[in-house]
Amino acid sequence: MPTDLVLQTSWANQATRKREAVRACASRDVPTLLSLLNAYLTARSRKRARTSERTRTTYELGVRTWIEFCWPDLDGSPDTPLLRATLDDVDLFVATLQSEPSAVTRQPLAPSTIATYVSAVRTFYRALVWAGALAVNPADEAQAPGDPRPAHERRPAVDADAYRALCMRLMGETALHKRDLVMLRLFGDAGLRVSEVVALAVDDVDLASGTLFVRNGKGGRSATQFLTKRLAEALAAWLTVRAAHAAAGVAAVLVNVGDHVQDAYLGRAMSERTVRRTLNAYYREAGLPLRFRGTHTLRHTAGTRYYRATQDLHRTREFMRHANIATTAIYAKMDRAMVLEGVRRLDAEEDDA
Repeated sequence: MPTDLVLQTSWANQATRKREAVRACASRDVPTLLSLLNAYLTARSRKRARTSERTRTTYELGVRTWIEFCWPDLDGSPDTPLLRATLDDVDLFVATLQSEPSAVTRQPLAPSTIATYVSAVRTFYRALVWAGALAVNPADEAQAPGDPRPAHERRPAVDADAYRALCMRLMGETALHKRDLVMLRLFGDAGLRVSEVVALAVDDVDLASGTLFVRNGKGGRSATQFLTKRLAEALAAWLTVRAAHAAAGVAAVLVNVGDHVQDAYLGRAMSERTVRRTLNAYYREAGLPLRFRGTHTLRHTAGTRYYRATQDLHRTREFMRHANIATTAIYAKMDRAMVLEGVRRLDAEEDDA
């Protein structure tokens, strides 16, 4: 939602904003509260209109979970009125998330997920302060639990052999195979983020120069990324047949194809959700452990592969388009093959002694 559209809605008027926010908190009007959250993200958050759809979706889920915690009985009064919540209430919310199993995973939420929920609640109350419904944000000092695992162990990467095996599984001649091989290699070869993959347009790909243009990457930054030989070959094969499957006017490189797609969605650009679901299916088929899920797994694979090939953190940082080289340094620690090689060298030294 562009900022100018927010300013044209009822949220632009301070008196209306306060009245609607107070009413929604008192009546448990979740859609209105989520609308306020999104208006705040667009108009006042650090990224404003560039806030990603993924962030909005995860924040909405976090706020829904918070509202259900405060007001579990739809037909009754809230256990904790939303406008009277304190830091102690938020701390209890965090403790509950740590101890109670998720309805989806049947296990307590991961520390990273809890951290996202805490950030969502903090932002929700910033929106209520912005609306004038509160003077002070009760969640400002809320802290998410730390993750005891080292950073590099929280970011699983498919190893080189498993990645090659995944790519080999998609070396078929069907349009679905050609598309999904491109999808796989955009993550594992080029290190793109899922938002960048679904936004990639045909005109952003230049096979003649062996590059692709990333528009509005993380932080709104754009960049030119070089193609590996195999990614270029996969793109050439897919783009040859893509026109026969894409709906009129669709610019996205990746479009919905296959027998299991509803007619209304055939030829339209793939969504982030569809990309994740497709990749997770390939992980399961390959027998990879459950920790290998989603798209960032393959982005981490790209970072690890590039660092192994160059042994240069600064070049890896540029390739991965990190704002901070400390983030890039994690890939050096993720390369377990190098650790194993070091252990074997220790054995070799002792054998030679």
